[in-house]
Amino acid sequence: MRRRFARIEFLTSPRILGGFDFYVTLTYGMFHYSWATVKDDERMDHKSDESLLKIMGLAHIAVEWVDCKTGIFLDVNDYAGVIHERAPEEIIGQYIWDLAPLLDRQKFKELVDYLRVNKKSTLEIIHYNNSDKIFPVEITMIYREETDDMPEHFVTFVKDITKRKKAEEELIQSNAELEEFAYRVSHDLRAPLVSSIRLTELASDCMKEGQISVADQSLTHIRNSLTKLESLLCNILTLTRTKHEEEQPQNVLIDELVDHSLDNIMHMENFQKLDIVKDIQDDCEIYLKKSRLVLIVENLISNAVKYQNPNEDNPFVKITSYRSNNDFIFEVADNGLGIPEDQQNNMFKMFKRFHPKTSFGSGLGLYMIKKSADILEGHIEYISKPKGGKFRLTLPYSPPKRSDYPAAKLGTDIRQSI
Repeated sequence: MRRRFARIEFLTSPRILGGFDFYVTLTYGMFHYSWATVKDDERMDHKSDESLLKIMGLAHIAVEWVDCKTGIFLDVNDYAGVIHERAPEEIIGQYIWDLAPLLDRQKFKELVDYLRVNKKSTLEIIHYNNSDKIFPVEITMIYREETDDMPEHFVTFVKDITKRKKAEEELIQSNAELEEFAYRVSHDLRAPLVSSIRLTELASDCMKEGQISVADQSLTHIRNSLTKLESLLCNILTLTRTKHEEEQPQNVLIDELVDHSLDNIMHMENFQKLDIVKDIQDDCEIYLKKSRLVLIVENLISNAVKYQNPNEDNPFVKITSYRSNNDFIFEVADNGLGIPEDQQNNMFKMFKRFHPKTSFGSGLGLYMIKKSADILEGHIEYISKPKGGKFRLTLPYSPPKRSDYPAAKLGTDIRQSI
């Protein structure tokens, strides 16, 4: 039977373990240590020690005891088996460098020398488990001197920090995007306002001098500038809602969604010039967050309309959807202007415009498409073609949920539904 020692001390800067409501620092020894050494000489039985180890496992923390002289695992808790993808009994007796490829005998000796002097070390490393899966872990090592019952050893606490690292990366990216967003929005908001102010002054002067036609032209330019400003503000509002609003998934008929999207954009300039081809798999229906897919589909199709090639005699847009194994695929292909090859690495970043002389845009459309695809746990990619290009959206297929209610109706404007 394993017997373990634990010292429990409240921290001045507490760190929570998992989802539990207590804040402690845990230092484990092994075998015959006495509970009388716990703070305030409070006696604890062996059952309490085992319960504490179970809590550590529930908090996804592996505990391992390693011999300083031999590098052999003396004991481990059950969660160590999860980290290494081995039964705990298979780990005990193994050399630490056999389970930690980044640590050889020489580095182990240097580690032990460091612990003998400093008593404790915490570091973050990349861990390889038994199936060669790679993930980051945080390791805290605490040194223990030799006693009558135990050889010189150290105790390690190993925590999988994959989620934390992902959150840190997302925070760094969000901060960078926020900085760029603030700069670009301030610029893009100011430009039409400054232009409109100057044009109003010009219009006023012209009206005083009786130049009505020139004044009328100035008012037309003012209206165009303010229309662009309104479009930018609407996109910013949609972006904010896309990022933060919660939404429940529901059944969506793809053919109906595409028809509704086409109805929404049929007023766009040059829409009637396009030959629109639909190739929607029969009864294609999927269970997901409707407004996210609506945003993607409407933006992809409207981009194909806006960025037609004026030199193309037979402009077309082909809209395709189908299932491939466990994926749902949605594609929009056209023979329009496409995206320059040297700009394709930036296409999903904020405020990127590729054909500003052809059509006004806020530069947020593709960025919002990418964010919506991420929310749907999917992937969006662009495929270049000799003429035009193709966007392909790949989503994990989730079959429709059957109930007494029909599939979702899509008769709501995207700006209201997100």
